[in-house]
Amino acid sequence: MQVTDKDELIRLIKELKAAGFIYNEADLCQKSGVPQSYLSDMKAGRRPISEEMLQRIEHAFPAFFSGDGTLERRQEPTLGDLARMIADHDMRFHDQMERLMDAMGVGKKETA
Repeated sequence: MQVTDKDELIRLIKELKAAGFIYNEADLCQKSGVPQSYLSDMKAGRRPISEEMLQRIEHAFPAFFSGDGTLERRQEPTLGDLARMIADHDMRFHDQMERLMDAMGVGKKETA
């Protein structure tokens, strides 16, 4: 069985998830600027996997790529990469908690 670009893209997404760089495809799209519908179309083979979209993903996750344009991890995530991932996760968790608390009315002061 021949490995296609589509297969490579699917493998890349799985590896980004496994390495903790992304949580899901929506997270990949948000971090890389690749439209979610475009990613879905590329995965399904309805659109070609463009160099521009791969460059967006490579730019968002430079520690993951070899530098020659192949979909291979260049190195293990550095301490800085891990710290940025943790900080990003903490900020998103904090934002989600604030929205939840606002929706529940927790912590709001009543005005007289």
